[in-house]
Amino acid sequence: MATTAVHGRNTVVKVDDSGGTLRDISNQVRNCSFQRNANEIDVTAFQDTGRVYLADFPDATFNFEGNAAATVMGYLHGIVGQEATVSVEYGPEGSASGKRKFTFEGVLTSLTESGASVGQANQFQAALRVSGGITLGTYA
Repeated sequence: MATTAVHGRNTVVKVDDSGGTLRDISNQVRNCSFQRNANEIDVTAFQDTGRVYLADFPDATFNFEGNAAATVMGYLHGIVGQEATVSVEYGPEGSASGKRKFTFEGVLTSLTESGASVGQANQFQAALRVSGGITLGTYA
């Protein structure tokens, strides 16, 4: 059976800066995770023989971390806590034609910039809460 695994080095992460320009920060991001959830609503009623559930509105969080390069930190510090949502583009398989692409709006709710010891690079960790729908498409 042929492998369908994709190397993580191809991942694409783009985030709006405070001026609304989509910035490619892929070359400084080292790790990311995209978690989607749908809470459950218990609709169990009399005479049901077991619990019955409906899915509630989905929500999602996009966490990413990487090298605390000055340019990227300028983009992220400018949007943390910003009331207006920012656009995000996430390509877990890279941006070649036909590869999956998630696009969504969100608010940057957490940003931690860590200084490092001698011999190590400064790092950042960020959490973005998705606001509204998520579009799954492909790169052209």
